[in-house]
Amino acid sequence: VQSGAAIETCADKFKSAQIISEKHLKVPRQIYSMTGRYPAMYVDKLGGLPMILKELSGSKGKGLILLETARTTNMCLESYFGSQRRIILQEFLDNGGTDERHIVCGGKVVNSMRRHSPGDDIRANLSLSGSGEKITPDDETKKFVIDCCEAIPGLNFAGVDVMKVKHGDDEIKYFIEINSNPGEKIIDITGHNHYEDLLDYVEQNYKRKAAGKNNAEAMLSPGV
Repeated sequence: VQSGAAIETCADKFKSAQIISEKHLKVPRQIYSMTGRYPAMYVDKLGGLPMILKELSGSKGKGLILLETARTTNMCLESYFGSQRRIILQEFLDNGGTDERHIVCGGKVVNSMRRHSPGDDIRANLSLSGSGEKITPDDETKKFVIDCCEAIPGLNFAGVDVMKVKHGDDEIKYFIEINSNPGEKIIDITGHNHYEDLLDYVEQNYKRKAAGKNNAEAMLSPGV
């Protein structure tokens, strides 16, 4: 379905964000760091507090912390850097605790949901008691998430997480992260099993490759 390099890229939140940003797709401002010597600079570069701290390869919302005060920020950075853990610091996007996950398969959006965070938690992950609803994305959103997926070479199946934030009269779409193994909870929300789409893609891709191989062999065979 996809290359090992593509899977490794998706597992690295900062690397995948860099690649997608290079394609002129909007991502939140973020800093990758292994030293806590410059907390004031980090805060300034990201537009002030609050800001998000998350681990480089965390999943399901684990390892994500909202840093709201200078004291909390200093203590968290000191703790993380003291244990030699690599982290990402990211600007906080106030989107009301909602985001969207879109499943892309073979260049098409095949499943979509909107997620809502529980209570005052900023994380909308269903694994953390968030709730979800089925949605039908507009064409602009479809293009955005397909472009995010296609930005990573060899990636044909993924879950793309997107936040939509109001800036005046405009709504800006931000790429948050991409998962090469997006999980199954979305199926319970939407009632659509995107793994059937994946099997169809694999079958069609196999037939296409087999037809190409047969044609190549026929061209190399001696004439009758």
